[in-house]
Amino acid sequence: MPLKTKSILAICIAILVMPVLYGQDLVFTKPSSKLFTQEELRTLIREAAFEAVSRQKVPQALFNSEYAKIEKELWAASRTQIIHAFRWVDNASDALLRGTRKDSYKQALSQAVYNVMVSNSAFSRLMVFDQTDRIISFTSDVKVQRDGWLAVSEFITIYNGSGEQSPAYMKLNPNTFQDVNNDIQRGLERTFPTDYTNEYGLQTKVPFEVSSVHKNGQPENFMVVSYGNGSLLRIGSAEKYLEDGVYEYVITYKTKLQLKFKETKTELYWSVNGNGWVFTADSVQSQVTFPSGSKIFENACYTGLQGSKSKDCYSKIVNDSTIWFFNNKQLASYEGLTIAAAIQPGVITPPSFAETSINIIKYNWALTLIALVVVVTFIINLRNWFKFGRDPRKGVIYPGFEPPTNSPADAGFIYNQKYKTEQFSAALIDLAVKKGISIQVEKEGSVFKKNTYTFRSGKSSASVKNFARSAFNWNLDNLHNLKADGSYNSTFESLNSSLKEHLTNKYQIDGANKNKSKGLFALNSTAATWGFTAWFITVIFAFVTIGPIATTTLIVSASVLLGLGFISQYIFYKIMPAYNQQGRKLLDELLGFRMYLATAEEKRFDKLSPPEKNLELFERFLPYAVALDCQHEWANKFEDILKKAIADKSYQPSYFNSNDMNDSFSFSSISDTFSSSLSSTIASSSSAPSDSSDSGGSDGGGSSGGGGGGGGGGGW
Repeated sequence: MPLKTKSILAICIAILVMPVLYGQDLVFTKPSSKLFTQEELRTLIREAAFEAVSRQKVPQALFNSEYAKIEKELWAASRTQIIHAFRWVDNASDALLRGTRKDSYKQALSQAVYNVMVSNSAFSRLMVFDQTDRIISFTSDVKVQRDGWLAVSEFITIYNGSGEQSPAYMKLNPNTFQDVNNDIQRGLERTFPTDYTNEYGLQTKVPFEVSSVHKNGQPENFMVVSYGNGSLLRIGSAEKYLEDGVYEYVITYKTKLQLKFKETKTELYWSVNGNGWVFTADSVQSQVTFPSGSKIFENACYTGLQGSKSKDCYSKIVNDSTIWFFNNKQLASYEGLTIAAAIQPGVITPPSFAETSINIIKYNWALTLIALVVVVTFIINLRNWFKFGRDPRKGVIYPGFEPPTNSPADAGFIYNQKYKTEQFSAALIDLAVKKGISIQVEKEGSVFKKNTYTFRSGKSSASVKNFARSAFNWNLDNLHNLKADGSYNSTFESLNSSLKEHLTNKYQIDGANKNKSKGLFALNSTAATWGFTAWFITVIFAFVTIGPIATTTLIVSASVLLGLGFISQYIFYKIMPAYNQQGRKLLDELLGFRMYLATAEEKRFDKLSPPEKNLELFERFLPYAVALDCQHEWANKFEDILKKAIADKSYQPSYFNSNDMNDSFSFSSISDTFSSSLSSTIASSSSAPSDSSDSGGSDGGGSSGGGGGGGGGGGW
């Protein structure tokens, strides 16, 4: 047969067959057509197809949505097998049939359709069905309002599988694990982040208010609880489990503070579904609608894991104020679609300064509380200082030529408003000058020489002993033959403690004896030290509250506030001690006497005669110079006189003996070297050893998961 004739014949056959295959006429054999209507045959084929897919755990909802697409294709593919099966029934005797002949036709049709569904790859999308719990489609409708609120509706279609893949699926995908995601038991969980760190590194929180939740068009039970850095929306009931199948959830909520207000644009940078879903998502899309009068001039979208800059997505601007975004391919677990769109500024009202400030203060409460503690502590300290710590007005200071106190230790204690080891040294030098003791200075040590001090009995009279007892609360005999070499000595500790206690009880108003009648000053330690306790508690509070969310801004801000608090507290601690009127008067006299010791002109002493009177004056006031911390200046006044006396061997200090004095000896070092070394040695000798030991967006610069919205979810 010529080729042209064959082509014409094929066309004629196709014209004759097409109405049968794709029309309403389902005629397989004449006997069967007498028993079934066209509608019955269509229903039987549909039921047979569903029976085939149901054996592969395909939900009916999915079958219903897909069957219309394959119905006519299934008729054509099944026709030959159905005719063959019906002809066998036509020719079979009643004895060979099971049941009535009509039932046999039904059985034959069902088996024929099943065989086609299983063997024909054209129907694999129904037969080979993934049983994993997943998102079939996620559609977000975002309406941006003029006051900055976003009204969001999320349409989430999910498939709740059985937890096991079908045999047909495993056969087609042999490398797939049989265990699948089966998180959905009672319903969905949707997380929504509300806690953010703003561009300044401070914490901020956005509102999130759920309006309603529907499942398959019906209101559904839900609850919202705090979770992580945001809120958890739990949908469903604890006592009700979902059957396998497809479910459509609609979640409506509103949120604010999600827009970025810049000079040139107002931008929505929005994570549509978030990067926290454990499910895959076949389709994710979002529609964003800005207020009328807006003009969308810039947009971008991103897909993938958190931080990804992949762009397997596209956008479509519907009109000036509306835009759609779509993903290009399935999103895996923890992958999301993030969108950004910008309009001209001025259309949407930004949050007010007051609203922003309240938000920052409220959600940076720990930092706010630290600042409040620092401010309140400062105010209380300032009040206490005005009440307790202000000294009486300072008088006019005139140089004084005689000490206003009976003892250099008294002078040093009143001048410093505290006890110092130099007062102990001044007392020892004073006793040596008064001939109560003599101090032998020697250098000891094989490699590194150091001064040692041995206290010998002097030519003391009863008056000196009485002076030592009344002025220092000492028994002078206890000092004889004591050696101070830097090692601990219990006698030195006892003498040091006794002098400190004596001076404190005598001059400190708030000392142990509360000497309010004769005291000269108060440390006001209670009014000054409580702030250190508050500061220490605040430091611990900062570590506990700010540590877990430590941003650079929070750390620096907290450190600055705590630093200012400590400095402020330390200053108040230093200035809180105050003199009474009598103490202020005596201090002015001490300052005048110190002025004389530190600034008197050397020529004045040169005019004194004879020279031994100069040396006597030097020694008599030296203990006061040590106590008032001007011994170097005082010794410098007598440098030339002392050098001359030492050169002609006519002078030996009355308060110490040393073999190191020679012609090149600088006597100004007497105070610096002797008194400071003595004080250091005494301090070491009077301190017990320690028990402790050392231990040894829209412009293309965004990414997936960026911006507001987002979160994720799963089943429960």
